Amino acid sequence: MALTVLATSLPNTATAGAWTRTFLDTYVKASADFYRATSYVDPQTGQTHDDDFFGQQYSVYGELGLVRAWPVQVSMLLPMTIGRRSFTTAQFADGGRGFATAIHPGDLRTSLQVAVLRQSLQLSVQAEVKVPLYANDDVGNKLGSYREFFPLPGDGQVDLTARLLAGASLPQGIGWIEGSVGYRARTEAFVGWDTDIAFVDGLPFEFRVGFSKGPLTGIVAIDGMKNLRSDPYTREGIAIGGGAVLVLGRGLSLETRLQGEVWANNAPQGLSFGLGLSAQAPSNRWTWRSRMKP
Repeated sequence: MALTVLATSLPNTATAGAWTRTFLDTYVKASADFYRATSYVDPQTGQTHDDDFFGQQYSVYGELGLVRAWPVQVSMLLPMTIGRRSFTTAQFADGGRGFATAIHPGDLRTSLQVAVLRQSLQLSVQAEVKVPLYANDDVGNKLGSYREFFPLPGDGQVDLTARLLAGASLPQGIGWIEGSVGYRARTEAFVGWDTDIAFVDGLPFEFRVGFSKGPLTGIVAIDGMKNLRSDPYTREGIAIGGGAVLVLGRGLSLETRLQGEVWANNAPQGLSFGLGLSAQAPSNRWTWRSRMKP
């Protein structure tokens, strides 16, 4: 069976930065993200196909400071996914192409983050839980032999991720730099999917640098995932991208991003791009600076 997983193509488009929010400090973002595959790889066979794949994700993301005495924040990402795959199959006698579109909720991501160090170097720790809001067994289940062509909303199981995040401002207030490294435990707690696939644990990592001039901040970003061992199913790769944050005033900002994979295993390679509108309260120079996450 060909397995197309939309969640492995779209990035985690909103993740917290190293600066943990203080009590009742709030950030909310509504965003639209898109992915166009330039090469499609069947994760079950490792073979490259001429299939065309386009993914969409519409999401709401939020952060809230919880504790008055020390920075502790909770974050949540709630996405809706749309995957469209065009394909050829021997079932088409004339060699024509078919199209399969799947619309489903994505993976709910909830995290708790605590500041460890709040000096010139910002240091935080984070624990995240990913829970599927869909059942892969239901995707295309009424379409017989064509079922395998419908993109799945995600991997369909619970993930647990721990991260260490660090950040610092650049000299003379020209910007900031931050990064994170973590450990992702891929549990076998599948939700609504009867499968014998077993994913392997991995090490996620991120790097960001931002340069600010007035209300505009330009950002360069690197995101990656390295599996702990060789595996025919679990995605790994490195993506490089960037974007911009434009402060509109009254706590509102416009955020854009563009990203492409320079290396991928068990996943397609392509380009992703997105646009978001964010709001925050209270407003200060650091609450928005790292929230545009390719």
